[in-house]
Amino acid sequence: METEFTQDEINHFKDELKTLQVNLIEDIARSKESTKPVKLDQQAVGRVSRIDAIQQQQMQTASFKRLEGRLQAVERALSSIDKGTY
Repeated sequence: METEFTQDEINHFKDELKTLQVNLIEDIARSKESTKPVKLDQQAVGRVSRIDAIQQQQMQTASFKRLEGRLQAVERALSSIDKGTY
């Protein structure tokens, strides 16, 4: 069964999606800094610290990819609303 939405409901969903889109773009920008390659002075930092820094960088990269995926989904949803194919 297909649900029909009122124009007010559609506008509400669109506004929520646009807010989410802005938040995701900001999160992605912040996350980009954390995904840069790890550069450590091997004389000043121990092996465990280097491994920990690399692990943190890899976790940030995975988070960055998830954020990008969510942003793409939001953009597809907004496009569907604009086309009237939601």
